[in-house]
Amino acid sequence: LHVIGIVCWFAGLFYIVRLFIYHTEAHDELLPKRDILTAQFTLMARRLWLGITVPAMVITAATGAWLLTYQAIAQSPWLHLKFALLALLFAYHFHCGWIGQQLARGKRPFTSTQLRIYNEVATFLLVGIVFTAVSKTVQQLRNQISGLQDKLVANAQKLADLRNAGATAAGSYHEAKARITTRLQIGTTRGNPELVAEWNDAQSSLDS
Repeated sequence: LHVIGIVCWFAGLFYIVRLFIYHTEAHDELLPKRDILTAQFTLMARRLWLGITVPAMVITAATGAWLLTYQAIAQSPWLHLKFALLALLFAYHFHCGWIGQQLARGKRPFTSTQLRIYNEVATFLLVGIVFTAVSKTVQQLRNQISGLQDKLVANAQKLADLRNAGATAAGSYHEAKARITTRLQIGTTRGNPELVAEWNDAQSSLDS
């Protein structure tokens, strides 16, 4: 919903300034064409502003505030940059509203050329905001990769420990087996408890 709100908000801002350009240029037309065009552009701008742009801005702000509850603001430097860009975007939004009011009153606060340049401001803000979102995703991926690397190192160390323990147990087993074999070859009593205990210890160390 937040992404949909952003898309609709920027779509409204891009189109509203285009209507301002057409409205401004319509003032150069002769009567009655000028009155027809200015009235039409005023109506279109009001419907776009109240029907799409403002509601999309409200949805974006509301869902964005809700998403902030899941972010550690102090530990997210990318959010600080995004807040600055959003402040500029809100200023741009309300300034567009002011331009629309001036045009509806028959005034021309800017030339069509100035408005064409002004229309690019939203583009730069969009690129900046998208960049902050991408940088956040990249940082999250880096953190995940770092976590996986730490787990791999820990698991590799566990594997090495297990191998060393297995090699030690196998060595102890074979040493005990050699000692028992030697004792049997020399000769000993049947069911010698010392040999039986040594054999059981060797088996236990090998099994563990």
